[in-house]
Amino acid sequence: MTPGSSLLVIVAAAVMAFPAVLTSASEAQCVPMETVSVDQLLSIMKSLDLEAEDVSGEEGAKAVSWTYMGLMSRIALMKDGKFIWFYLILRDAPVTLQNLNDWNRESLFAKSYLDKDGDAVIELFLNFNGGICEGRIRDWFSSIRYSLTTWLDMMRSN
Repeated sequence: MTPGSSLLVIVAAAVMAFPAVLTSASEAQCVPMETVSVDQLLSIMKSLDLEAEDVSGEEGAKAVSWTYMGLMSRIALMKDGKFIWFYLILRDAPVTLQNLNDWNRESLFAKSYLDKDGDAVIELFLNFNGGICEGRIRDWFSSIRYSLTTWLDMMRSN
C-alpha cells in the first residue's frame, strides 16, 4: 500500500463513520415522549417565546390558551396527552365555502370547515403514537404558525 492510498482509506473510513456520529448525537438529544402534560407543553411554548396559559377545566379536560396574531386559540390534550389538538374559531368573518375549499385543497397539515354557527375553524393535530421528540412538537408549532397565517390570508380575502 502506498502512502497516498493509506490516506485515502483513512478518509473513506472517516466519511463512512460520520453518519453514525450524527445519528448517535441526535438520538442522544431525543427522548421519545408517548404523552405530553400541560406543564411540558407550556414549557416548550415558553422556550419558543409563545405566551400561553393553562385553562384546564375542573372536569379533567386539559387545555392551553394561546393568543397568536391577536386571535385566541386552544390546544387541547386528548386521550391523556396521547395527542394534542390545536383549534381556532374565526367568528363573524365573511368566509365562504369556496374560500374553505380552496384552502383545504392546498393545505397539507391542517383542515378547515364551517362550524354549526357558520364560523370558520382551523385545526391541526399531533399524535404521539410510537413516541415523538420535543423537536417534533417545536416543528408542529411552526406548522401551526404557517398554516394559520396562510389560512387567515385566504379567509380574509373576500
